[in-house]
Amino acid sequence: MSYKEKEYKKRYDQDHKEQIKEYNKQYYQEHKEQIKSRRRLGYEDKEKRKESHRRWLDKENEVAKKYIRKSKTRWTAEEDKAIIDLREVGITCTKIAIALGRSRKAVMCRIAKMHKEQKAEAKDDLM
Repeated sequence: MSYKEKEYKKRYDQDHKEQIKEYNKQYYQEHKEQIKSRRRLGYEDKEKRKESHRRWLDKENEVAKKYIRKSKTRWTAEEDKAIIDLREVGITCTKIAIALGRSRKAVMCRIAKMHKEQKAEAKDDLM
């Protein structure tokens, strides 16, 4: 390699390093701005989001508790049919729980159990 080629390569490398530094500065500046905007919106703190979700669930449960009847009551065929009909319409579990006088968790568990039973029946039909 000649002296001129070495000098050219050296200058090119220096220019390239400066370009990379400039790009990194610009990138990190944009990144900092994004983080600041997220903080303004409240995305930086997972605990805050978890706490607000907990408060929302507590509020939903308080509403549902007004309509809860005694636990350990059996599910009837009428209630199962009502759950299926209301779910087809697109009503949430909380509203179904209020309508049936059950807890939200009980309705969710019952829906899961009915899905499991349907899968088992479908599997038996295929065999």
